[in-house]
Amino acid sequence: MPDQTVGIRLTADGSGFVGELKLAEGQLDRLAAATGRTSSATDRQTSAGRRMTRGMSATTIATRRMERGMSSAGRAALQQATAARTATAANRGLAGSFRAAHGSAAKYVLGVGAAAVVTGEIYAQLRRVPGALRETFDGYTELNNRLRLVTQSEGQLIAVRRRLLALSQDSDTALNNNALLYNRLTLASSNTGHSQAQLLRVTEILNKQVAIGGDSAESAAAGLNQLAQGLASGRFQGDELRSVLEGLLGVSQGLIDGFALLRERGQIDIDITRENIRELAAEGVLTSKLILDAVIASADITEQRFERVEKTLSSSFVRLGNSITFALGKLNARARIGSDLPN
Repeated sequence: MPDQTVGIRLTADGSGFVGELKLAEGQLDRLAAATGRTSSATDRQTSAGRRMTRGMSATTIATRRMERGMSSAGRAALQQATAARTATAANRGLAGSFRAAHGSAAKYVLGVGAAAVVTGEIYAQLRRVPGALRETFDGYTELNNRLRLVTQSEGQLIAVRRRLLALSQDSDTALNNNALLYNRLTLASSNTGHSQAQLLRVTEILNKQVAIGGDSAESAAAGLNQLAQGLASGRFQGDELRSVLEGLLGVSQGLIDGFALLRERGQIDIDITRENIRELAAEGVLTSKLILDAVIASADITEQRFERVEKTLSSSFVRLGNSITFALGKLNARARIGSDLPN
């Protein structure tokens, strides 16, 4: 509102003073009216301001309520999302449980099947036990029968049998096969002058030479049989010589080494090599005694070579079989349990 200036002029003239006073009064009335209008306008502005304030307060309250509503909605949405995630995890856990249960069921089925297979195999093996025991007992009996042919007493038989077991384990060869070889060597060398201990040593050396040559069990058995036959004939030649030279490489090399050592020692006066051995055999030079002497002479070099031969899994089973044959055979010889075995 603009400032109102009231001017009152006083003069010495009384008439003028009265008029001026009236004018002043009118101005005061107008001033009062203007002031009233201003006050009304001010009141109206104040009321409008208050109403605006109340409106703003209501808006603020509504806004806050809306915010709280939105916050509640957000919290509800968050709670729904959390519940959804929990439900998803639960579903996944349930699916995993189903898969685990399925896997366990499958493993159970496989386990039952495997157990059935194993049980069936065990049953099949048990059914074969009596036959296996009979074979073991019979093998031990045959071993003793062969040794009785080349020993003079029960004590000698026991000593030879123990020595054969020891050399069989040392050379990783079958006890029964060595008993057969020893039997044939003993019968074939009845006129060579070799002792029982020497013939047992020959049996051991020949087996180790077979291992050095890497010969199969079949070829070794055939070759050693030919060697025994040649020794039995008194002359080592023909098919027997060819079988040894071509089928038993370790034995043939041992013979060549033995001949060379005998030559160095002066025990023979001729050189016997791989090149001339067939010619000398045809001339009858290779006697049973000379062959056995050559094998014995090659013992040291054979042992050195045999040490470099690696043991195999099959050789372990051979040694185990020898031990079982020896133990069960002795048990049956004392208890005679073989006759009680079912067919």
